[in-house]
Amino acid sequence: MAGRPAAYADRLVATPWIALLGFLALSQAAHLLEHVAQMVQIHMLHLSGANAQGIVGQLNIEWVHFTWNALVLVTLLVLLPRFPTNPWLIAVTPLAAWHFVDHSVMIATYVQTGVSEPLACYRQVACSSAVFRSRGRTCISSTTSSRLFPC
Repeated sequence: MAGRPAAYADRLVATPWIALLGFLALSQAAHLLEHVAQMVQIHMLHLSGANAQGIVGQLNIEWVHFTWNALVLVTLLVLLPRFPTNPWLIAVTPLAAWHFVDHSVMIATYVQTGVSEPLACYRQVACSSAVFRSRGRTCISSTTSSRLFPC
């Protein structure tokens, strides 16, 4: 049996950075599944508001979203110099930065008003779309609670 080239063995060395990258990937996959569960609850089970909280609904609060997105961005910024040629890290870092800015605006709104309505804003856009209107649905607009956006 021929031995492996030395360069190949060097690439397979497990480091804490590889472990962090793997943890981030698995965590984000779990986060994605949480959002898929919410979409199933909203669009297939026709739940809304507090009834469409996903699998781990207790974590569906603004501070958790803001903190999670901050940690994701910081982790990516720490990993990027260690894997500067990784196309996935290069592609996802600006998206994570944009998503963090998005949640920064949401948390600022929450701190100023006490209203946690990110889903309400997104649902309002969905409700106003031609596809949504073509199905004969209407939305209830509210500035006090996302639970009043039943679309």
